[in-house]
Amino acid sequence: MLHRREFVRGVTQASIASYLAGIGLGTDTSGSECPVRSTPPGFGPVSHYLREYKPPTGRFAPDRAQTMRFDVVYWYTIDARMTPQNMVIGEVTVKRTPVAGSDLIRFDVQRTVSKIEELSASIICRGDVTRTPVSWRLDHRSASALEEELVREGRFIQTGEFDGKTVVTKQGAIERRTDVSDPLCCQWGLLEQAGQVQKVSGEKHAKVIERGFFGKRISVLVEPSGVRSDQLVVKQALGKPLPNAGPLTAWLQTGPGTVPTHWIVDDEGRPLFVTIFTTSLGLREIRTHR
Repeated sequence: MLHRREFVRGVTQASIASYLAGIGLGTDTSGSECPVRSTPPGFGPVSHYLREYKPPTGRFAPDRAQTMRFDVVYWYTIDARMTPQNMVIGEVTVKRTPVAGSDLIRFDVQRTVSKIEELSASIICRGDVTRTPVSWRLDHRSASALEEELVREGRFIQTGEFDGKTVVTKQGAIERRTDVSDPLCCQWGLLEQAGQVQKVSGEKHAKVIERGFFGKRISVLVEPSGVRSDQLVVKQALGKPLPNAGPLTAWLQTGPGTVPTHWIVDDEGRPLFVTIFTTSLGLREIRTHR
């Protein structure tokens, strides 16, 4: 019997070998069925998924309540040639709501990955440049899959708050304190601000965001793992790799504890993709609420 640990090790080794061999590092795919004219940085993990991808019709409206629905896209390899493949294994829904009468923004997140993970999160952020988290609550359920059975099912509920200097999280009877020296950002706020830099809120506002946020060391709140410090987000122009979309821009996030992550937005500010090696997000729907 192939144990789960051995299976994961084998798949990971094969995937890393294929990835480093050129998948996602600028490999030319113009002769394949993939609609990408060439594979710029960040698109390798979703190269097969792009064959049937069409950008959603909704518009990005940062001053309105909106819901964004993403596919969770898994990247793996098959056969002796380690041919890359993609499979949709779940969904992430992010609802962004400006809080009436304040400068706060609420992000409500629902994530489902196959039968092995469910996450519900509510995060209150300030409406400042870095979308600083103020308080949050997470309800996370997970299980390990072994063949057709689910084992080691677990659940935890976490609450947290940030006073501008220290992150305090509580999980059951356990309380943790983490001092934060760099600006702290909610990861969904990062995605929103990446869209706003595309001048959808006006060129002057976009420049304020870019100068005060990107290219500087920050800390990012990533649910459910916690705070990742010493992160750097830099801009990469991607041109027009998709025939059915305008110019794209990627914001590359790197730092301790983070697999290089590309936050890819189009010229209308819509966050089309978040690519993270083996598990990425593809925007399927963006809906504005009254």
